[in-house]
This record gives sequence, structure tokens and C-alpha cells, in this order.
Amino acid sequence: MNRFTYPRKTVDAAIAFLKHKKGVPPGFIDKFPGQYSVKRGKLYGGELRVIPTEKRNDFLREIVYGKKSEYPFGRDSLFSILKGEVLNVSKRDIEAFLNEQKPLIQRRSRPPKQKRDFIRQVRKPGQLSIDAAYIRREDFEIVLGKNNRAEDYMRGSGTYKYFLNAVDLQTGYLISTVLSELKAETVAPRLEKLIDEYEALLGRKVTRAEVDKGAEFMGATKRMLEARGIKVIQKVTNAAIEGVNAKMQRLFWSLVAQKRGNFKETTKLATKISNRTLNRRTGMTPEDALKKIKGGEEVARKTPKAGPTERKNALKVGTKVRVLGNPFKRDKGDKSGYKAYKGQHFGRVLPILKVRYVGVHPKYLVVKRVMTDPVEWEKKSNGDFRVTKGGKKIHKAKVPAKWVWGDQLIKARPEDTKAHNLVVNRPIVFPKAPVVIPPRVPVRAAARKKPKSPKKKKTKLYVNQDVVTKIEGKNVYAYITDLRPNEVEIDYHWPGPDDIGDYHDTVDRRTVKPLPEYELEDKVWVTVDGKQHRAEIDHYRRKDNTYRVFWTENNKPWNLWVRQRDMRKIK
Repeated sequence: MNRFTYPRKTVDAAIAFLKHKKGVPPGFIDKFPGQYSVKRGKLYGGELRVIPTEKRNDFLREIVYGKKSEYPFGRDSLFSILKGEVLNVSKRDIEAFLNEQKPLIQRRSRPPKQKRDFIRQVRKPGQLSIDAAYIRREDFEIVLGKNNRAEDYMRGSGTYKYFLNAVDLQTGYLISTVLSELKAETVAPRLEKLIDEYEALLGRKVTRAEVDKGAEFMGATKRMLEARGIKVIQKVTNAAIEGVNAKMQRLFWSLVAQKRGNFKETTKLATKISNRTLNRRTGMTPEDALKKIKGGEEVARKTPKAGPTERKNALKVGTKVRVLGNPFKRDKGDKSGYKAYKGQHFGRVLPILKVRYVGVHPKYLVVKRVMTDPVEWEKKSNGDFRVTKGGKKIHKAKVPAKWVWGDQLIKARPEDTKAHNLVVNRPIVFPKAPVVIPPRVPVRAAARKKPKSPKKKKTKLYVNQDVVTKIEGKNVYAYITDLRPNEVEIDYHWPGPDDIGDYHDTVDRRTVKPLPEYELEDKVWVTVDGKQHRAEIDHYRRKDNTYRVFWTENNKPWNLWVRQRDMRKIK
């Protein structure tokens, strides 16, 4: 059945034939008589729902971004579930869709550096790797925006919260809990509950625990583990759990960016999706591996294979990629340090201009930044690109480009605008505000306190500011050319059927109102040549009071300097 194509027209014809038994049936119905059926207006092949080719992306968008969806975000993990639910959705289709999703693709980890040899460790069930990962309030402002009450997302806690994660080294199964402080006295009882939960799921005792040399795993925590007969292995860096920590946090922040629930709900969902994500070393999900071990079966881990040469796998000229932007740093005190969950390490989608080799390793020429004015990249017959701006060729030396290695970029596609609008227009889910009981105030003291009258804010005006005022009873947009104590000189354009032109006038200061000011990253509507564009502000120029906005049209980046009167904020 999977070898047939299912366009919308053919699927509709199949449904009509199965309902009325008239006409010529599609080829797949003749090939498999009695296997296809119609349920609730949908075509099914056996127990699998047939997804029309034209509706494939809509279906994937629904299961990835749905508020109640529990599907994982990885290509192989998602396909392993969908192949038992639907027809006409291949692994290649899933990969193409996921590469268009900005909340997911920007949170992928940095491509691994080339490894020359592999070290395989023998692991047995009952061996845990334990670590704590921290998150900050400021990180929610990065994802949700400063104006969306991001500081309330961690309501009832301080600046930091911590994920205490325990991972089984054999299956990769993750159990997680949230802590408000990272002390041995706090970690010990919570970790004991995690171990009890894991032993109940596995059906056998935990015999070994790998931890780092943090203070939270000393004292009470170490005594608790030894009292349970667990051998404690302390390492300088607990590398075994770092990959699972990174995966869990990428899932967590991808769910936060999708506004799928409050803090507690998102943490539970991220852990559940992590345990449903396919593990390439075991060939199954951690959930399935754990059930297999509990049933008395063995779970083997595959030996890594050496891949083909880098030259054979080199990307071609014209391939769309995202380039690693910021340095690879893990300094906790540096807010700009690399963390995959922040989604700030990969830039915009750009084409590869050239490829050259250093030995067998390819190096790629990509645009260093998006140019100020719109540019065209025309592919020549020899594989190079001709760069033009406004129909004129740009000299090669003026093109801002740089050479990068293969581990500094990932393949990508233009962003899925439908999914972007779905997430942007979705409200953030906040926990209920705590009930605050005001303290009792004695009657005499309350009588002595007089309510303060609110101070009126004086309107601040300055030269070259965009304002609105009334001229002959009509609102007009203008900009200030000079200020006086009680008057303002303005320039404005007067529209009308008979009298059209630019005018200079002096008006009463009290009749002038400034237009709204904008901040960086604000989403606005911009009118250009009578056409509206959904854009974002990325720069402000004080000297002429203009804002630079950028947007994407026909998969090409555009930007423009505009004034306040040419913009309207998207609510």
C-alpha cells in the first residue's frame, strides 16, 4: 500500500467509489480489494488512515503543534509512531517538514565534531547517571518576550530552578523532578524517590550511580546512596547524562515556545516525549527498552560504525543552511554562552555559494549576514552565484561572505509561516495567581493616610518626532521641525482632491500628540507600495527617528527604513 501515491483527487475518487460502488476505482483499490474502507468521511487502508499528499503538512502541523499532542519532535521517533497510524507520510516527508519549523530547528544541538575513534562501554540495567541542570527566569524572556509576563512563568520561585535528572545508562530512560534549591539536604530525599520509582518500573535494584563532584551529591546524598547499597562513582564531568540533559531541555524549551502549558505541565510532557524518542544505539525508545528488560529480555546496544569520507557527503552549492553564529562557550556567568535550548546559536537560512576541500574535509562559503538592501542570488552554469542588487551586478569583493566547516552549519529550509503564525497568535498559559490577603490596618491609621493623587505625565516632544495633530478639524500625520514654549512647528502632507502638497505650519503644543514608539523585535504591519507586510523591527536610528524592519517574501529577505507613521503594531 505504501508504494502508491495518494493525491487529494485520487483519495476523493476512492471515497466516492467505496460509498456508491459506481465508476472506475483507483488502481490501489483493484490491487488490494476489500482492504480499503471509509470511516467518518476519511479513507483507511486497513487500520491506517490515508493522508492526502496536499494535506500532509497540515496533518504534521496538527500533531506537532497541537496543545494536547504528545508526539516527539525527532524524525525517526515521529516516524516510528506514525507508521502504525497513517499511510502516505514517509520519513523523508517528516524530515522536510521538521526542517521548516523554527522553534525546533533553531534548538538543535551544535553539529558534533569529527570523531576518529569510538569507545564502547559495557552497560547493564540498574546503572544510573544523575545530574542537575539549571534554568533561569531570564531564559523565559528570551523565548516568550519581555512583554508577555515571562517573569510569572516560574511563579513562586527565585531566580533559578533545577531539573534533577536520573538516566538509565542501558536504555536511556529518563526520570526527572524539579527543585527550587540545590543542596544535599534537599536533593537526597527527592533523589531517593526517583530511585524508588525507577526500581518499580525496572523490577530490579539500582546497583551503581554516576555523579559529578558537585556539593549536592556529597554529604546527605552520598550517605543515602551508600545506605541503599548503591556504588557511587564520582567523575569530574558526568558526560553520560549530558546528552540526555541537552535533549530534555531542547524538548522543554520547544514546548515553551509553542505555549503548550504552564511550567509544571511542560516539564512532565518534555520528560514523557524524551522517553518516547528513538534511541539509535538500542534501536527502540527508552519506554520500550524498559518494558523489554522488565519482561526478562535483553537490550543490546549497537556498535557505532565509521561513516564514509567527508568528501562524499559534502553539501552541494545552493543548499540552504543555517550557520552557527555565536562562539561555542559553556560559561554559566555569561548570558550569551552556548546552550542549545536558547535557540540563539543558529542564524537565518542562507545558500551555500562555493565548496572547497582541505584534504577530504569540505569547507563552505556562505553569506556572512543578510545585506541591508534586498539582493538576488542567481545561479550560474558553472555552479557559482551572481549577486545583483536592483538589477545591477555587485562586485565579488563587496559580498559579505565567509568560509565555514561542515560542523558549523546544518541543512535547513525556509520557515513554515503557517506554523509561525499559529504559535505567535496562541496565548501564553500562566498558573493561577496566588490569593494575597492584605494585612489588617487599624482604623485610625487608615484614616490618617490620604490617597495620593496620580501625577499627570507631561508629553515629551522633540525635533523630528512623528506626531498627529488636527488641521481644520481633520487628523493629519506630521513631524516636528522646531519647538517653542507653547507652540510647535510642523511639516505635514495635506491630502485632498484639489489641494495636494506639503505644508509648514505652527500649531498649539497642546494639540500635538506623539505617535506610538516601538521597541526592537516588535511585530508590525508595514505598508510598501500599497501592499502590507508582516515585519519585525531589528534596528533604530535616532538621528532621523527611523526604524529598520525586515520580512520575508517569496523566500527572500527584505528590509526597509520607515517612520512611525508608516507602521502599525500587531496586537
